[in-house]
Amino acid sequence: SDIPTLSFGSSFDIQTPASWARAAAVKLSNAQVFMIPEAGHGAVAYQPCVAEMGVAFFDNPKRQFDNSCAESIRIMWHIPTWANASP
Repeated sequence: SDIPTLSFGSSFDIQTPASWARAAAVKLSNAQVFMIPEAGHGAVAYQPCVAEMGVAFFDNPKRQFDNSCAESIRIMWHIPTWANASP
């Protein structure tokens, strides 16, 4: 199909493997696929730039996106102070 499609895979998705985002788009000639770090199932709820991409896609399904959203996301691990405490 050549219907414009926007597909997201999320690295922390425990319900759907991230690889399925690409697999779902294999036969879609007009698909755009993005892998989103630090997002669970439903990346639009976890990363604001993903939600912005979704809105922009609905506004203009022919728009071509770059990977700047995914590249802008940095995983910020938080180690609580009690985890570093000496015995």
